Amino acid sequence: MKFFGIGWNHCFFRRGIMDVFVDHFGQFLGRTSERLAIRQKGKVISEIPFFQIGQIFVIGEGISLSSDLVQECAQRGISIYFLSASGTPLAQIFSPNHLGTVRTKREQLLAIYDWRGLEISLQFIEGKIRNQISTLKYCRSSFNCFFQQGWKSGLGRRKNFPKITPGTCKVIF
Repeated sequence: MKFFGIGWNHCFFRRGIMDVFVDHFGQFLGRTSERLAIRQKGKVISEIPFFQIGQIFVIGEGISLSSDLVQECAQRGISIYFLSASGTPLAQIFSPNHLGTVRTKREQLLAIYDWRGLEISLQFIEGKIRNQISTLKYCRSSFNCFFQQGWKSGLGRRKNFPKITPGTCKVIF
């Protein structure tokens, strides 16, 4: 857990992405170039690059934010959550353009029950077969001498394969 900022402002890291929590009365959230700027009484107290932000939580009353920040967050897929001081959810701002992942997951789950699931399964199987054919062709060309010598010496017949006796690790020919 890494804290970022001064006073009540803090962020939690998860897999390289921060969750930003702002809960101090009188603070202002704005956009400065490619960064989220948190100001208190006109003075910048924290700046966080947008590419490191996953979500923004505004907790409590008296915290304001700019429309430029909302627009930038919407373009980058960063959700903004408004919570009461007790933690009750009040509102959420999110981009309608980033709902594709939810729709994609829903359609993937529904594909199990119709022709799409069968079609993608057949494509996986076809890819697996093609890869196996390519691997066998590579092995045949790379180890051609070994296989020719092995088959000529009679190792290709099942009865001539080495046998391992139970209880010992000795190979008996």
